Amino acid sequence: MPDNIKSKVLLIENSGADFYNSRLKLALYLQDVGYVVSALVPNDGYVNLIEKSGLRVFHYEMKRSNKGIFQTIRLIRIYRDIIKKEKFDLIHSFRFQPNFITSFASLLLPPKIVLHVTGLGIAYANRSLKYMILRSLSQSLYFFKFLVCDLIIVQNPDDIKSLWFTRFNPKKVKLVLGSGIDLELFKPEAETRKLVRKLHGLLSDELLFICVTRLLWEKGIKELTEAFLGLQKENPKIKLFIVGWSDEDNPRHIPYDFINLFKNNSNILFTGKQKDIQNLLSAADVFIYPSYYREGIPRGILEALAIGLPIITTNTPGCNITVKEGINGYLIKPRSVKAIGDAVKLVVKDSQKLEMMGLNSRRMAESSFKDTIVYEQIKQLYKQQF
Repeated sequence: MPDNIKSKVLLIENSGADFYNSRLKLALYLQDVGYVVSALVPNDGYVNLIEKSGLRVFHYEMKRSNKGIFQTIRLIRIYRDIIKKEKFDLIHSFRFQPNFITSFASLLLPPKIVLHVTGLGIAYANRSLKYMILRSLSQSLYFFKFLVCDLIIVQNPDDIKSLWFTRFNPKKVKLVLGSGIDLELFKPEAETRKLVRKLHGLLSDELLFICVTRLLWEKGIKELTEAFLGLQKENPKIKLFIVGWSDEDNPRHIPYDFINLFKNNSNILFTGKQKDIQNLLSAADVFIYPSYYREGIPRGILEALAIGLPIITTNTPGCNITVKEGINGYLIKPRSVKAIGDAVKLVVKDSQKLEMMGLNSRRMAESSFKDTIVYEQIKQLYKQQF
């Protein structure tokens, strides 16, 4: 394509909220470097906010709880009509369902198709027969997407290995570490730390561990709370905040009956969904994330790295890439209450190392996960498609 013609790019997400929080800054960056960028998202209350940024937004109605074939066919038609009418040069889709719909909707149409795999999900996290069948189905769908698209972007090297068919055309698969993190929005703030800790009644000698995530069982929440119930008996100065919402459209969500078991616990607090995550992270001493969900690279960990927190997380794909053992945190065995407890005790015992670990986390965010580093890599991958 000649340099004087601006390429039209469509970014697709499965929720307006996710686009606004995770893709908007990428879209604005791409606009700044010369692309004409539009968004395609469900109408879930974020369309106006996205439009205020200056982007053109295509939207549609969708029930997240409806996974049926008829809604999927309807969405394929919506996607296809928009792609045909607007004559985009490149479609960049994020997450499993939009990637699947985009692959069908773009068949025999001219735009270049980039599919972004942000983690392989629950099917790769469980070992039962049900999930083995789901994993086989998922692999088949990924293979179809691989055949249709021009490029697949993954967020960690283990996902390339798990998608076995990528070996047939390795040039079609590229690694970009995470979705990028805004180091100006997420940064260490001493004054904010003091204010937020005071607001929550945290004493100077109390250690606050924080976990930010969707509340699914595979995020390790049951194991985490069980470990801290035991720890609080030994050391009442250890506190845990679990920040996030129970996604009731997901069959693996944690029910409120479980969350309510802790409403009178002075050491374990479920805060619910919060807007100013950076403030709560600033108040914490350690980020803990015992997930065995098949992650891309968890956004919560990236935000914690940028704030300058030591990290405790599992030695699993997507999580293990964020920790250098003993340097900025500790890797633990997944699904293990004991491993969580042992790691917390180690942090408490060597609490004088926390400041240096936090500095190392911030350096990792600056060198590997800064948003402009990620966006530049994506821009270069776009250029290779034309």
